[in-house]
Amino acid sequence: MIALKLLSLPLSNAVVERVFSIINLIKTKIRNRMKVQTLEALLLIRIYFSNHNICCCRNFLIMEKMYDLFNYSIYHNKEENKRRYQLMILKKL
Repeated sequence: MIALKLLSLPLSNAVVERVFSIINLIKTKIRNRMKVQTLEALLLIRIYFSNHNICCCRNFLIMEKMYDLFNYSIYHNKEENKRRYQLMILKKL
């Protein structure tokens, strides 16, 4: 039993340290009021870019559909946004 517990311990905490390092780069003194959901989304984007060798988003092409989605309602209609996001995910399946 003790052997199983010892073998299940991680050999290194480098992954955790890397995540905290990225969090410290994202959440600065200027951006200290960031919500957890925003921080989580930015963290996932950074990790995705890192894993797929994407260096930056300077060449990111904005689609017309994105402009249509970025409006006043994204800040004030959370339930509608949640439903719209769920529909978008279902369409991809």
